[in-house]
Amino acid sequence: EHGHFGVEFLRACMISNDHTLYKTLNNLHASGDITTARHVLKDAIQNDHNAKIEKDVPLFTNIELRCSTLHTKFMGEGNETSIVPELEKGTMSFSVGIPQVGGANWHADIGGSSTVKLGEGKVSGQFSAGCEAVPGTEVNVDVGVGEHPKVSIGSSRKMTNGNVASTSITKIFGMESFAWSAAMERVMFQNLIHCKFAFGLGVPDRNFHFAQLAFTSLYTRLPLIRANINLGAENYPLSVGVEKKISDGHKGKFNISLGLEGMAMKMTSTRNLSSLAKISVGLRHATSGGLSWILKIQRGRTAFSLPIRVSDVMRPAYSLKVVYLGALTALIDLAIGDLIQEAKNSVENNFLSADKEEKLVLRREQELLRKKKSKNDAMLQVSFMADRAAKCRELESENGGLVILKAKYSLLGGEEMDATTQLQFWVKKSTLELPSMPMSSLLGFFDLSQSSDTCVVEKSKYLSKEGVLEWFSWLMNDNDTEQFIIPNLFVRYSVKGFVYDITVQDGEPLSLPSLAALKLGTSGQIK
Repeated sequence: EHGHFGVEFLRACMISNDHTLYKTLNNLHASGDITTARHVLKDAIQNDHNAKIEKDVPLFTNIELRCSTLHTKFMGEGNETSIVPELEKGTMSFSVGIPQVGGANWHADIGGSSTVKLGEGKVSGQFSAGCEAVPGTEVNVDVGVGEHPKVSIGSSRKMTNGNVASTSITKIFGMESFAWSAAMERVMFQNLIHCKFAFGLGVPDRNFHFAQLAFTSLYTRLPLIRANINLGAENYPLSVGVEKKISDGHKGKFNISLGLEGMAMKMTSTRNLSSLAKISVGLRHATSGGLSWILKIQRGRTAFSLPIRVSDVMRPAYSLKVVYLGALTALIDLAIGDLIQEAKNSVENNFLSADKEEKLVLRREQELLRKKKSKNDAMLQVSFMADRAAKCRELESENGGLVILKAKYSLLGGEEMDATTQLQFWVKKSTLELPSMPMSSLLGFFDLSQSSDTCVVEKSKYLSKEGVLEWFSWLMNDNDTEQFIIPNLFVRYSVKGFVYDITVQDGEPLSLPSLAALKLGTSGQIK
C-alpha cells in the first residue's frame, strides 16, 4: 500500500534506537492480523509526516471559548431551562515560523490574535525576528500592531556557566515613556532549582512596572514545584504550583494563587490520548471569578480550551457545588482513563499469537545461546589471566600478602562460577579493589541473572488505582518497582597468616583486606 516509501520507513525504524513500531508490526504479522498492521503503519507514517511539518514550519494555534451557565438552571444559578453554555469571551491566537534555509542562525515568526467579548471584537498582529549576532548572544526585534501598537528590541546572552541574561526596551505608541526590562536566569544548589529574576521600569520617568521572582524544582525524584512572585503584572502576585506524574501518560497539576482580590485554585488531570494528542479536565476556583469547569484538548501544537463558569462565589451552597463538581470531574477523568486503557488492551490483545508457547520456547533458546556465548568468552578470558594470577599468588604467599583461597560467584538456586583466578589476577600490592559495578562486566565473569520468565517482580502501589482515590492521591503515587534475584560473591582469603570470609552482593564495591570480613583462624588451621 505504501510502496517503496513504506519499506524505507520501516527500515529506518529497525535501525533507530526505538524499535517499538518494528516489534509491534512483527507481532501483528506473526499472529496473522495484517489489517491491524496496515492501520498501525499508516498512523505511524502520518504521525512522522506531521512531526516533520511541525519541525520545518513551526505552527502554534490556541483557541479558547470562555463560557458561562449562570443564566441556566444548571446547579440552580439562573432561570432558563436550557443548559447550553453562553459564550462570554472567545480568543484565537496563532504563530507561524518562517522556514530557515540550511544552517541559518536566524529565526522569524508571524502571528496574531483575535478576541470577541460582549459582542465587541479586537484584532492584533505580531512579527518577531531573532539572530545570533555572536556565539551565545541573540538579538531580537518584535513589532506589534492592533489596539496598542508597539516595537521592542532586546538581546539575550547565555554565559559559560549556564546563566542567561536578557534585556529589552519597548515603545508603545501613544505613551510618552519607554518600557525597559531585564531578566536573569540561573540554576542553583547543584542543579536542583532553576531561578529567574526580572523587573521592568519606565524610561525616563523610572516608574515601576513589574518585578518577578520565580523558582522551579529540578529534582526528578520529587514532584515538579513552581513558586512565583509577580508584582505589578498580575491580579494574583503570589502563586505555587505542583505537577506530579501519576502513571505513564497521566499527570496531575495543582496551583494556588493569592492576591488583593482573594485566592484562586486550579487542579487539572491530563492524559495522553496518543503520542501527539492529550486531554485535560479540571476545576478552577477564584474569589473574583467563581467556580469554573475546564476542558482542554491538545494535538501537537494546536490547543482548544473550554472553561465554563458554573457558579459565583456569592451564590447559595457554593461549597456543596465545589464538592459536587469535583466528584463529577473525577468520575469523568476516570472514565477517560478507562477508555484509553481499554483501547490499549484491545491493541495489545491483537498482538497475542496463537503460537505463544512456541515463541516462549524460542525466547528461552535465544537466552540460553546468549548465556552460553557469554560463559565461553569468560572461560577464554580466565585462561589468559591464569599465568599472571599464579605469579601474583606465589609472590603474595612469599610476602604474607593477600592470597585468594576460594571465590565463588553464584545465584541463589541457580548457576555459579569459580572466581578465584579472576580475583587473584586483580590483586596488587596485597590489596584488591573492585568498583561498584556488576561482576558480569569484569574480565573473566559472565552474567548469572535469571531469564525474564523466572525473575521475581513486585508491583507496589501506595493506593489502588481502580477508583476515585487515584484522582485524589496522585501526590502519594510511586512508580512500579521491580525486584530481581541478585547474585552474591563469596571470597575466602588469607593475609598475614590469618584466613577471612566475606560475602557481598553483585554491584557492591569490594575492598580487601576488609574490616567487615569474618576472621576464621590461622592459615595453618583453615584452608
